[in-house]
Amino acid sequence: MTLWVVVVARSFAFGDFSNNELDVLPVAYQFVNQGWLPGDWYLNLATAYRGPFNALAGPLAAAFGFKGAAIIGRLIVHTLFASAALVFLRTFRIRFAIGLLFLLLFLNNQSLVALERMTGGFEAKTVAWPFVLLSIAALARRRWPAAFAAAGIALSFHVLVGLYALACAAGAVLLTRGTQLPRWRELRHVWVFCLTGAWGLYAVLQHLVGGEGGGDGWMIYVAFRVPHHVLPDAWMGGLWIAKLIVGSALVGAVYLRITSQRMRFLAAYALCSVGLFGIGLLFSVLDKTDLLRFYWFRFPDSILPFVSLMIVAYGASRGLDTWSDARRRLAHGLEVALVGVLTVLSAAEIAPGIPSLRPTVRWADSAQAPMYDWIARNTPRDAVFLIDPSEETFYVRAERSPFVSYKHAPQSAPDVREWYDRLTAANGGRTPAGFGLRAARRIGDQLDELDAAQLEQIRDRFGVNFYVARSERQLPFRVEHRIDGTTLYRLNLK
Repeated sequence: MTLWVVVVARSFAFGDFSNNELDVLPVAYQFVNQGWLPGDWYLNLATAYRGPFNALAGPLAAAFGFKGAAIIGRLIVHTLFASAALVFLRTFRIRFAIGLLFLLLFLNNQSLVALERMTGGFEAKTVAWPFVLLSIAALARRRWPAAFAAAGIALSFHVLVGLYALACAAGAVLLTRGTQLPRWRELRHVWVFCLTGAWGLYAVLQHLVGGEGGGDGWMIYVAFRVPHHVLPDAWMGGLWIAKLIVGSALVGAVYLRITSQRMRFLAAYALCSVGLFGIGLLFSVLDKTDLLRFYWFRFPDSILPFVSLMIVAYGASRGLDTWSDARRRLAHGLEVALVGVLTVLSAAEIAPGIPSLRPTVRWADSAQAPMYDWIARNTPRDAVFLIDPSEETFYVRAERSPFVSYKHAPQSAPDVREWYDRLTAANGGRTPAGFGLRAARRIGDQLDELDAAQLEQIRDRFGVNFYVARSERQLPFRVEHRIDGTTLYRLNLK
């Protein structure tokens, strides 16, 4: 229970949706209710790789709304993560109080540099990560059916996290067994993986058979949409290099010097993840930008700091084991006190956020919220709205289709190209300047300067019905509503 309280305190983010929830929850709801926004371009794209998550989150959104789905989903993923972390601590014989302290340090900053997270909002990867930890623990104990089952679930919920976990697991098994390969009595349980990982395997096969390649769409995706995740040139400062070197040296030393087979396996697992990081750096140096779309840094970005902290916690635990009986009794008392303090502090951190969970408290608040609420009540569901593309809350607050949104980017090269063309159109036909959210905000500023001819061109080419302007302008279109300085224009008579 204490571990769960600490995880919730550090990861729940009371009071609003997480950034990725604003993307995945509308997609999941559309997945189970295709009549919700039938004319939406983005929501109706193929998302087979999200199937299990959509099947979990979609019914929650349908039954409890987006806010309710986010709350219930977070409770699910935080419970999964806390449970997996407890199994992990017990597997590697890390004393609970010490493990709890170092887990808290990890939760405060779960990323080396690429902004990955093991737990947080309700999304596919936060469902997958606990099963990655469970698979590591099961492999360390040589419990092959459980390891295969957990690895398969991770793959089905998040293909990249699952695939990289498989690669690291396979590498760690080989590194800790020398030339001896796993035997048939161990590999015969692979059918469990095929069962639990069936959806992930299907998504991988679908991608391979599709064979869409890279090209311009993937270049746009890497360099414009997600450089903060996948492009080392976009990372600020050089502290991450020092962290990478220290973490790699630590796990390397444990692998070479320690006698515990479980800890050697864990260190080898982390070393294999460093190899993934190295592949990403190599592709970056070779200017193979489109190949960076596979998020080579995602897995090591969280697993290396997590394992590094757990290794230190293990060392501290073994250090206490060498103390005399009197000193161990003192240490036990200090551990109990530490657990109590962390529990009380975490509970105190949770308490102020509880009122935000009430049904009467609206999330996704912004300067545009009053207009979005009016749109939700007074416009047809099949209408399409030209809005500031940096606005992320339109789906969950207005429950209508935006013409294009920076946050809601597709996951195939042709669709990314279409998405970028829409952003260019919203920018007055000019190529967006810069990259990332700043570029989207510049487009939003430019949106307020589009003239009637440009708006008519967007309307005729893309079938846009309404235009949300952050100011009142002299335009030859009917004003549908004005509120708090925001004006809604009808671009056609639909």
